[in-house]
Amino acid sequence: MIRKWPSILKSPYTALSICLLFSSPLFFLRGIGIFDDSVFLKIGELIVDGLVPYRDVFDNKPPGIYYLAALIAAISNNHWLAPRLFLFVFAALFGIWVIKYTRNYWGDVAAYLVAWIFGLSYTITQGYSFHTDQFCAFFGFAAVVAISSKHSQARYSWFLAGLFIGLAFLFKQVAVIYLVAILCFFTTKLIRGKIFFNKIINNYILLITGFAIPQLITFYIILLYEILPDFYDAVFLSTLPLAEQSINIIDVLKLWVKIPAVWLNIPCFLVLIINKKILYKTQAIANTSDLLLIVVVGCLSLIPSLKQSSNTHYIGSSLVFLSISAAVILSSVLLYIKNQMSLSKIRITFILIFSIFLAYLLAIIWGGNLMISQKRLGYDLAQMSEIQSKLNLYLTPEKPILALSDNAPRIYYMSGRKPPIKYIYYYGSGWLNSKIPSLDNAANLLVKGEAAGAILETTKDALPKHIHKFPKYQLIEISTSEHPANNTHTVIMLRKDIVDKKS
Repeated sequence: MIRKWPSILKSPYTALSICLLFSSPLFFLRGIGIFDDSVFLKIGELIVDGLVPYRDVFDNKPPGIYYLAALIAAISNNHWLAPRLFLFVFAALFGIWVIKYTRNYWGDVAAYLVAWIFGLSYTITQGYSFHTDQFCAFFGFAAVVAISSKHSQARYSWFLAGLFIGLAFLFKQVAVIYLVAILCFFTTKLIRGKIFFNKIINNYILLITGFAIPQLITFYIILLYEILPDFYDAVFLSTLPLAEQSINIIDVLKLWVKIPAVWLNIPCFLVLIINKKILYKTQAIANTSDLLLIVVVGCLSLIPSLKQSSNTHYIGSSLVFLSISAAVILSSVLLYIKNQMSLSKIRITFILIFSIFLAYLLAIIWGGNLMISQKRLGYDLAQMSEIQSKLNLYLTPEKPILALSDNAPRIYYMSGRKPPIKYIYYYGSGWLNSKIPSLDNAANLLVKGEAAGAILETTKDALPKHIHKFPKYQLIEISTSEHPANNTHTVIMLRKDIVDKKS
């Protein structure tokens, strides 16, 4: 089907390169300000400065993402470009691994399709941003590879699988679903008599042992720093309200249709149900058990998106598995129709599939061009430089400042300063943790004059009203105060006694 194409065009690595090339503006030219991205990078920066997560700064993720951010910050001296380079290289290496695995188990056509499906979906699920999901998926995928049919006989494969899931859990709590999915899959095989009892019990012990090791090490460190109550409150208790959210099917479907790796599986499964010949063709391909494991892990790890359907990155933990399952089933469909349809119908099928890929690629190109046309990065870097310079004129580097904004983590990250309180974003009671202050609660620090300075981001019309609340502070305007894309106005406020000393 693709044999007559030039060799460079039919290479899955070319397909992946095209996806990454046109996604590169989102990796490198987007502005500074994606919420989670700023939270994780700022906490990493604070760790380098000596602060301890959970005790000194609050967020609700396990520690893996913060210490990865800290490692990047330490190596790069907090340079803004370093995490973006890391994310791009990580995406390329992850994609190459997925292609190699798929080709090794299911052939060239599946590898070619997975390059497109994974490459496009990875960007759409915000793989260009510093989220927990892609790292959780990476280690989850490593676990599945470790116990796949070509590696499962290795002495420590199940132990390694557990270890990888344990590492995935250190990035995001939903990684426990990988463990549950693997246990369910192989328990079903045991019940069906496909595997011996003694063997599977031994494998389960190795799996659980591997999973437990990263958690025990983390628990020891938590006890060492005496932060167990803070850790438990942040990582477990504060996430319970998310599980209590109701399921909105319309929102879920809107989320799924944005990501080809998700919705392509639906018609693929329907085809297998309706057309028994294609089902038998799929079953006849090599490594069926590996495909079933991929499908089970992918579908179960999609469950959190039923509750969290507001953002595409929530699909990230299931993305790699759904990409592979869609690619493999599609390849079996194409191989089946190759012998059943005329050449013209086969071409129409290919055109239809690649029209889907092209539509998503054009959407990614549009998003990248938007970043370029709005000059977000250039503006944000100029504002970052000016904010830091102005603060340094009046305050010593170790002096904390308060950020007042709906996107406070972005402001904290741009300022390069420590926060005066442990919360770097504001929601108030009722969201995640009742201890998180609202924006007004945080602003009370200025009403009382307890903060040396603050950065206020609001609309220009609302600025006079906000400034009036803080008579103890002097307004410091910056030349980059107006944000053309966000329609916000940013100013620095410093306590008057500090400004008077410098005058």
